[in-house]
Amino acid sequence: MTTPAPKTAGRPLTVPTGDNPMAQFMRDYNQKYKTLLPIATIAAKMNTTPRTVMRWRDGERSMMGIALGSLAKLRKEYGME
Repeated sequence: MTTPAPKTAGRPLTVPTGDNPMAQFMRDYNQKYKTLLPIATIAAKMNTTPRTVMRWRDGERSMMGIALGSLAKLRKEYGME
């Protein structure tokens, strides 16, 4: 039996192409670890909701200073400084 591909909010996980800090973090993580970090994991570590992370990833909303600080901590945690 095969396991289905991981999904987030009904959409398959893909490497984001946006030009913003969240999308850049996801691309860097994918390049380093050859896998995608689930949106729910990012949201939990940034103390926000998966929907907010997806909005940041898609560039629908600018990231506030507190979110950029959390993103910097994530970069450090995963060794992507």
